[in-house]
Amino acid sequence: MQVNITFLSKMEVMWEADYLKRHKASGPDGLSPSLFKDRGEALVSELTKLLWVIWDRERIPREWCKSVIVPIHKKGDRSSCENHRGISLVSIASKLLTGLILHRLSSAREMRTRENQAGFRSGRGCMDHIFTLRQTLEHRHIFCRPITSVFLDSKAAFDLVYRTVLWRCIPLKGVPEKVIFHFQWLYANSRS
Repeated sequence: MQVNITFLSKMEVMWEADYLKRHKASGPDGLSPSLFKDRGEALVSELTKLLWVIWDRERIPREWCKSVIVPIHKKGDRSSCENHRGISLVSIASKLLTGLILHRLSSAREMRTRENQAGFRSGRGCMDHIFTLRQTLEHRHIFCRPITSVFLDSKAAFDLVYRTVLWRCIPLKGVPEKVIFHFQWLYANSRS
């Protein structure tokens, strides 16, 4: 997998800021997504320089690893803990950096992924899986071939990721050490 680990451009930073959603809560640093969306040229230039220094030196600010967990009411009795879920509010600048890395990883992975693979791909979902399954079933039926289908509840099967195993496996897929380092740093230093 060829992941671009070269210089971050102003254009990339602007695109990533455009992905942020307005009217969302600020992270622990108090900076709102709107500040980055309504950016000026000076902010983009300085932010690009900062992100490049962090990327190049492989030193993520510890403040970017902090998050604030806030309970969000789902339904039912507000006094019952079971009716709430927690969300983590993280630094918007940290979101920008991880978003930049994610988009570079995704574009590299997209080139290597078979067309019939719809899971975890942007713009694809359940309907794509149904179409692929139907096409496969029809093809097998035409040629009188046996069919075996297995449905896996991946949420139940993969609700926990063993990071030590993950860190050993992703280099095997060609992910550069620089990318792995940034994720390891964020996970190892995350605090709530």
